[in-house]
Amino acid sequence: MAKITFIAADGTRYEMEAPNGSTVMENAIRNGVPGIEAECGGACACATCHVYVDLDWTAVVGAPEAMEEDMLDFAYDVRPTSRLSCQIRVRDELDGLVVQVPERQQDAITAISGSGPAYIFFVVESMVEAGVHLGLP
Repeated sequence: MAKITFIAADGTRYEMEAPNGSTVMENAIRNGVPGIEAECGGACACATCHVYVDLDWTAVVGAPEAMEEDMLDFAYDVRPTSRLSCQIRVRDELDGLVVQVPERQQDAITAISGSGPAYIFFVVESMVEAGVHLGLP
């Protein structure tokens, strides 16, 4: 278990105990943290679970992998400490982790002008690259 603190855009703090192996996003949703929308359910396909990792925790949390970096291109107000909370797995070393929720979330549909089919193609392509089996022939 690890204690995680979310700081909402209005400054409200949400503290919770998170089980190892879960994601930071799952715990935010389970505990009703406002501003974490998680529209894709944790598939790293929407950027609506964007958080800012506290500077003291960036080295412990680690850097995003390539697919997450690609999705962060669609997030609102990306900063050097930005991460998608669905990609941060809880482990003992994260006990005391502090993350801040941006003032709003932006998904890839909003970020890509003329979206629709382009977004759907992007999401499917991202899921295939991640090894998600889509059940298609």
